[in-house]
Amino acid sequence: MMKKLFIISLMIVTTSSFAKSKAKVIRVAYLQTMFAQLHQNPDRYSQILTTFECGHPFRVMAIKVGDKERSVFEKDWLMIKSGGYVGYIQKEFVSDKKVRDCFNMKYSKFYDSLNLNLSEMYYWGRLYDQFNYGKSMTQGNGL
Repeated sequence: MMKKLFIISLMIVTTSSFAKSKAKVIRVAYLQTMFAQLHQNPDRYSQILTTFECGHPFRVMAIKVGDKERSVFEKDWLMIKSGGYVGYIQKEFVSDKKVRDCFNMKYSKFYDSLNLNLSEMYYWGRLYDQFNYGKSMTQGNGL
């Protein structure tokens, strides 16, 4: 059992490293949630490289597969590049259009008065990462 776990982990790390080395920029995207985090691997529990605020632009990376270019792990995650970082972000947090209705942009004076430091931004970003979006699977009268 332990051997299988090790092999699977090794495959994920190898795939991520290979994908990063062969990737190229295909488009610009923007963060549409208040905060989000860039992960080292396409997993919400992986090492966090940095935290972004709403509206932050970054470059989406892709690899060539056959004749088509496609985003790596395109179902749930996007490989992105921003500044000196290359990592993964959850696809649901990303918009192809420039985001103009971010809380930090709409209410900039109030937002700036909060004086959020880096560790507070990290924890808010972590909350967004861990929250499961979607409809409830519970049964009942919708309370």
